[in-house]
Amino acid sequence: MTTQYITSSSEEDESSQLFALASLILEECKDAASLSNLNTSIYLFHKALNLRPPPHPFRTDSLRDLAEALATRFYLTNRYQDFYQAFALRGQVIQEMANLVRTEQGRGLQSDVCTLPYCNSKI
Repeated sequence: MTTQYITSSSEEDESSQLFALASLILEECKDAASLSNLNTSIYLFHKALNLRPPPHPFRTDSLRDLAEALATRFYLTNRYQDFYQAFALRGQVIQEMANLVRTEQGRGLQSDVCTLPYCNSKI
């Protein structure tokens, strides 16, 4: 038996808006290397992630992009804590995507390819 994640539209809107804002700020940080904006982006990614608990369909996006933001900050600051956290988050992405594939297999769906759109996003 699988558990479906049900959110209110306002909760989903908020998590989507936080995620979009954090993504935009992260892209700006890559261009301008602004540590302050990067820290803001990381904060917003954390908030968006907290609004997307498992099995939320966009949780892996939040995990992946938070990991990318932390890796960027590590690159700029050499803070090993960021590196380790980014590495751990990437591991979570892989684990959660593997769980999605197993769920699909349990439903009798194609076993060699994940048919869910968010499974096909880059890890």
